[in-house]
Amino acid sequence: MAQEAHRKEALKEEPVRTNRSALLSRRSQRCQRAQRGQSLTEYALIVVLVAIVALAAVKLFGKQIQALFSGASKQISQSTKDTPAPVP
Repeated sequence: MAQEAHRKEALKEEPVRTNRSALLSRRSQRCQRAQRGQSLTEYALIVVLVAIVALAAVKLFGKQIQALFSGASKQISQSTKDTPAPVP
């Protein structure tokens, strides 16, 4: 009789355990989704900040960089004019 009462009690507790684990599982899934969304937002902010810094750098140093590349290009073209073409 005592065993039967214990068995009935165990059966009553079992759905509670599964409900608890299902609830915890759902909460865990929600938390993971929220973290994925948070990470995506953080990456988007980083990309935007890098783009802003790159645009600011081009705006500030654009003419200097253009002059630097232009000078290098001229030097390369002059050095190739001075060098004889290879004989095939």
